[in-house]
Amino acid sequence: IATLSPEQLPQRLSELQRLVPPGDVVRELRYRAIHCDWSFDNDAKGQLGHAQAGLDRAQRIGDPELQARFHYCRAAARGQLGTTEQVLADYEAGIALARKSENDRLLADGLGARGGMRSLLGEQARAIPDMLAAQRLYQGAGAVDDAESMLLDLAIAYRRIGDLDKAREYLRQNEIFAGRLGDWNQLASNLMQQGYLDEDQGRLDAALDVYRRVLAVAKSNSSQYSLGGAHLAMAYPYV
Repeated sequence: IATLSPEQLPQRLSELQRLVPPGDVVRELRYRAIHCDWSFDNDAKGQLGHAQAGLDRAQRIGDPELQARFHYCRAAARGQLGTTEQVLADYEAGIALARKSENDRLLADGLGARGGMRSLLGEQARAIPDMLAAQRLYQGAGAVDDAESMLLDLAIAYRRIGDLDKAREYLRQNEIFAGRLGDWNQLASNLMQQGYLDEDQGRLDAALDVYRRVLAVAKSNSSQYSLGGAHLAMAYPYV
């Protein structure tokens, strides 16, 4: 789904919804979990409500895997609307439920997300082990693309601790991967990090050029969130 264009995504989600057998609550909730992840790019409040409703239903039927998925989705919404404590609490709950369900790929999703949050909070010594564990779990589960995607999160963590050469190396590898996969969202995130890295090295004109690439990617994919982030990032070199 990550490789679909904004025009293709609603069509694919509709196709998946039509495949849900009537009265099959588990499959319906699996669809709703996918919908929660991919249908609320510019609507955090809508995502939060959808995640909460899905979580309530998953708890009623006692399905740990579905509960984990909705905890992760609620964490994503709370990342824009809630507090850091709420986001981490959702990831912790989701990780525990993923372990209970013995789903390594789902566990990797939670560890990777928790690692990203810890990195944002400056806790790189705790973030990097989470990310490496997620990468190993993805590889063990045969999720090669997800394992490759962890390079972006690792690059961010290494940039934040000042290992700029290692960060640049990971970003270059990940940019190639995102381009090959056609994942515009990951590509935009990668380019933002390359811009930050250029700023860290005092290369302000290079940073602005990279941010302009982000603007182009965001405009072509109608992402208001990425557009706002790119404009905000450009303000600092101009200052």
